[in-house]
Amino acid sequence: MLCSFPDELLVHVAVMVRELNDLNALMATCHSLRERLHTSRLLWQTLVYSLLTESVVALHTRAWRGDDSARFYRQLYFSATTCRVAAYANTLRETCMPQRPSPVDGHMLRATGHTATSAAHLIVIIGGWRPECMLDHLHVSVVDLRGPKLLEPTLAPSSARPSRRLRHTSCAVNRPSWAHVPAGAPDLPCVLVLGGAYDGGPSDEEDSEERGKPIAGGLLTLTLLTFATDDGAVANWEENHADGTAPASIWHHAAASFANASRVVVFGGDMSEEDDEFEQIRDRRRVGHVYVLSVEERFWSRVSTSGACPSWRSLHVAVAYKEAADATEHLLVLGGSERHIPAFSSSSVADFKPYLLNLTTCEWRTIEHSEDGTNELTPVPRMRFAADVYGSHLIVYGGHGNGLIPRRQQLLALNLRSLQWHSVHTCNAPSSYPDTPAACLAGGVLVGGVQMQLFGGVRPCDKFDFLCLAEPPQAHGASPKKAKDAVEGDCLGAESSMETSISSGPVWEGSACRTIEALSPSSTLDDEEEEVDDRLSGRMISVQLRSANGSSRTVTLPIQMVASLLESGVLSQVEADGESGGNAAVGLAHPANEEDEATD
Repeated sequence: MLCSFPDELLVHVAVMVRELNDLNALMATCHSLRERLHTSRLLWQTLVYSLLTESVVALHTRAWRGDDSARFYRQLYFSATTCRVAAYANTLRETCMPQRPSPVDGHMLRATGHTATSAAHLIVIIGGWRPECMLDHLHVSVVDLRGPKLLEPTLAPSSARPSRRLRHTSCAVNRPSWAHVPAGAPDLPCVLVLGGAYDGGPSDEEDSEERGKPIAGGLLTLTLLTFATDDGAVANWEENHADGTAPASIWHHAAASFANASRVVVFGGDMSEEDDEFEQIRDRRRVGHVYVLSVEERFWSRVSTSGACPSWRSLHVAVAYKEAADATEHLLVLGGSERHIPAFSSSSVADFKPYLLNLTTCEWRTIEHSEDGTNELTPVPRMRFAADVYGSHLIVYGGHGNGLIPRRQQLLALNLRSLQWHSVHTCNAPSSYPDTPAACLAGGVLVGGVQMQLFGGVRPCDKFDFLCLAEPPQAHGASPKKAKDAVEGDCLGAESSMETSISSGPVWEGSACRTIEALSPSSTLDDEEEEVDDRLSGRMISVQLRSANGSSRTVTLPIQMVASLLESGVLSQVEADGESGGNAAVGLAHPANEEDEATD
């Protein structure tokens, strides 16, 4: 009977089925039905846009060199539902970078404590600690993923100039009626910025006693960014007061929009003790509320929550997502610290259990990590990590914890349905700064973060990478070996005569054949390296540091730290004492600057 349905009705039925296994079963009932569904561009495009954001689809269209065909959307849907293999689109990245780098280009990306937000096809990078940026107001840079193109918007003449800040939060919201936009402005989401602390200004600015001071107004000041052009080249800031109950000073918090981007929920963060709301979080293990903003009404409410509440967090991640089955919206909170942390400081990490808040009932739930083998892995707790939703998974990148994060846990995926974790394989290395703490991830764009400097704290780095899902290596359920024999890279019953990759021309970094290599038995070497890392994690080594002027000193460091510094190029050479295995002489490739002592 289904075979007789018109295309629109048939697609509607298939979208309701949604799950890949169920779609396979549906298509197996009739050959003609299989052909219609398998080749339906409308079906797979609808499924993709029901699962992925516009920014993620735009990035993969460029990276995969997608041709707007049923096959492109079908493969992207399969990759988004599995999230097993990723690739860095380094070639695409190079097309986005300025041909003639300048100091201005550096401060567009070199930041930490910043935010990155998806607004349709734009990724908006805001603020952060930017000691090399000479602006006296909040910095903005934009990536237009349709190019892609990296640019620094020009502010409209009537634009406000909000204060510089770091450790604020931002999210995309629908344009409210009170927003001031010029006639003919594109219908793009706005970016709402909340709270934060002053970053101290340029590095050569002498007056730094305000460094770390909370931004006036906290959640009660709504700092809104709108765009006058479709590519984000012209932007406008405005600041408006909100009423209701919310802290007038806050940093290290996290926010997400929901209810069709008309409301914003805030969880966690630090406040001044003089703030009227501080008493509500003084005992951070007994907090049972979130703050909710009605964007149109500019009104905040402190909303009570129930269930398995997490402790109040700082330097954590919070994202909102919608359940595919019943469209229920949830806030997912992960990681961070349960300690009160001043700006430019740190503390110990909290647990890394995922906590989900039902945004309709305001009830929390979580899942315990079992010891019976039902969890594929239990991640090391961490803070200052990047995270974003890719389809039915939350992708987690980097961060730092109380100890070293194992290499195979630098890129993880949390299944948002089962709340189970797995490692994500990568087909290649990134163009810039691998395993960077404090980076931000939005729409596949990894940007900013810190680079450790030996005996000199940390400094912001200009990390900039495109993190994409790799093309699927095989028909759904086939083994990598069978896939390698067929090498057609298709899913859901693909024909062996099909080409190996979506794209035409040169093979990109995440093509089907590269995915097969990432999943090959040789990838088990990563596990062996991980075992070595585990055995060395507690060992220390005496290191004699020799500077360029010939002076030297001896220090004791964790052996893994020495290995990481060598790999990153901070240390230039090692002459180990083979007799004891516990001594080494090294040279400083980049002697630490004594001014670089700040940590964020």
